[in-house]
Amino acid sequence: MIQTARIVPVLLLLSVLVPGCNQNDLGRYCFVGAEGGDNSSGSLTFLNPEAPECGERLCLKQGGYKCSDDSENCSSSQDLQEKINPMCTKECSDNSDCKGSEENVNGCTKYVCQRQGTETGFGDHCICVCLNYIRNESGSEIDLETFNSEANYAACKQ
Repeated sequence: MIQTARIVPVLLLLSVLVPGCNQNDLGRYCFVGAEGGDNSSGSLTFLNPEAPECGERLCLKQGGYKCSDDSENCSSSQDLQEKINPMCTKECSDNSDCKGSEENVNGCTKYVCQRQGTETGFGDHCICVCLNYIRNESGSEIDLETFNSEANYAACKQ
């Protein structure tokens, strides 16, 4: 009985001092395991489904472009492209599932739920991606209303 009285306070102290896992790590830097190889344009998407540093074990290197504000079409000029870092992501069924963490490696202002194609190896699954890097055909950012009207988002809500 005396030993139990000594162990309980120690366990309580440890539970306060040892931080738990951060379940909201969307946007935190991770290792995707591929830097794009000869894909210098950065337009391919890579997904590592075994990333131990991510709560849901999903690390995404989002394809697309992060263009300068003054660019018309960034996909035609590498000078206008910036590196998009790999980040932890998670599965979702709606945009409301995609709230980012305080650790935001790419400075993303809005995450959305997007259905993935077979090219990521995660086809028919929906994951959170950064809306800032989704572009239309002319290289311009799209807004949330435009994204919500696209088939890849509608497929996630079914």
